Amino acid sequence: GPPHHPCSFGSSREENLVRRFDARAESSPASIALICGSDVASYAELRSRIAAIARDLEQSGVRRGDYVAVALPRSIDLVAAIWAVLGLGAAYVPLDPDHPPARLRRMLEIVAPACVLTTPGISTRLPSDLIIVNVRQGTSDGGAMPSMPRLSAVDAAYVMFTSGSTGDRKGVVSEPGALSAFHAGIAAPGPTPPPDAGLAMPPATFAH
Repeated sequence: GPPHHPCSFGSSREENLVRRFDARAESSPASIALICGSDVASYAELRSRIAAIARDLEQSGVRRGDYVAVALPRSIDLVAAIWAVLGLGAAYVPLDPDHPPARLRRMLEIVAPACVLTTPGISTRLPSDLIIVNVRQGTSDGGAMPSMPRLSAVDAAYVMFTSGSTGDRKGVVSEPGALSAFHAGIAAPGPTPPPDAGLAMPPATFAH
């Protein structure tokens, strides 16, 4: 069945994080946006990667309200893939590529995604009846981002799965307000100014 137990944060912020990122990319295109190992991307480069993946998703038929599974290793392309999904008004479903194939299969059965964003190597461990959209490493062609639909507080942003310790794993839906609240908490004024850079340690499958 579909993911269950939606969790609402009561937010009506339609101008979500994707729009905030876009504004930052416009104002500071050459500034460093992400560093992952030896891979570095400026805001302009990251936005170009996001746009390329978003166009591939759009051409695969992804629309607002769809679920898109993301099975990628920790990388800049993982971040670009998540942002591309959100930019189309769809919800991302992060999957750990190192999980056993049977576990991945069950999670994909539950969420029934429109497609899976992954790589050719990882796709061999996934069910063969899925629509696969391969992310080309570091893809960036300078094209424009598809137009973003206006989102509401009840749109899904992402789906996280429970550990399954009490039975079958369950998908939990979070709306855009959850991401906005998480970001606002990090950037909120405190005893010291918010840092210009942060260290992201949790995996993409960790529920914020």
